[in-house]
Amino acid sequence: MAQAIPVIIAVVAAVADSADKARQLDAEAKAQEYNAKANQINAENAYKEGNAAEDALRSQTAQYIGNQRATLAQAGLAGSPTAFSLLAKSTAEAELDALNTRFSYSTQALNFLNQSKLNKFAAKTAKQGRKNIFFTGIAKAGAAGYNAYQNSSYNSKSNAAQDLSTRKKWEY
Repeated sequence: MAQAIPVIIAVVAAVADSADKARQLDAEAKAQEYNAKANQINAENAYKEGNAAEDALRSQTAQYIGNQRATLAQAGLAGSPTAFSLLAKSTAEAELDALNTRFSYSTQALNFLNQSKLNKFAAKTAKQGRKNIFFTGIAKAGAAGYNAYQNSSYNSKSNAAQDLSTRKKWEY
């Protein structure tokens, strides 16, 4: 019975250690899944904000170009080549601004999506690690129990031999 106590303690300690590591990996997986969802939402919001910013910029540009046309018409330059060149340049620059706005927000959204994918992969890896911990925990518990049995068995044999040699000394 005395030999069983170290074995039981070793097995329980190995199982508890594996269970603790499994809980840590489970918590990490849940945190990574949460982060993946948050990044997915951030990506969707970035797309929406980008579309709204692009629409707002195009609206402002249309208003600005309309004001330019009205000013040129009041000055009597509505059909002149200079007026046409000025309006064409303003329109082209406004379109480039709108496209840069779209690109900026699209890049931001793609960064969020990429981070979301990395979070999903980390969650998947943590879940797989949790499964692996279960199997290695079983092996570790078995090895720890065996080692504890061997140590307690060796110690009891050694103590018995020592007791026997001590007795013999006193008997003489």
